Amino acid sequence: MVLGAIVGIAFNGAEGLAFSFAELVRSASLEPLWSDLLVRGLLTGLVTHAGLTAIVGAGIGYLFAPQGRSRLRQIGVFAALLSVAVALHALIDSPLLDDWGIGGVVVKEVPVAVAVWFVGGRSRSEHVRIQRLRRDSTRN
Repeated sequence: MVLGAIVGIAFNGAEGLAFSFAELVRSASLEPLWSDLLVRGLLTGLVTHAGLTAIVGAGIGYLFAPQGRSRLRQIGVFAALLSVAVALHALIDSPLLDDWGIGGVVVKEVPVAVAVWFVGGRSRSEHVRIQRLRRDSTRN
């Protein structure tokens, strides 16, 4: 999850700069630049991109970590987490709540934050389970 979040933060920076520069060129004014950096950089970017790539990162970790689970289950968990991230990104990009302004933007971030919290908790539980299995196998 941490590596996924780092990738998301880096992507957010690159995308934010690209969109902000495009706005600067389009409008020939600095005003859109600052509002774009505020909304895309701080309000949505850090939660959306870092959160969604953290969720996918957890799926990748589950897929490739040796853990005593069936391969089909590992693929299923990865596919489910990838699907959740794509669905949440679709929600963020949807026009839903756009008429609420900044409040709508913030409200659409809540499901992403909840999903990261849930997946993070499950990841910690799985990590503890794997550590116990390793510890028990070395004792026997």
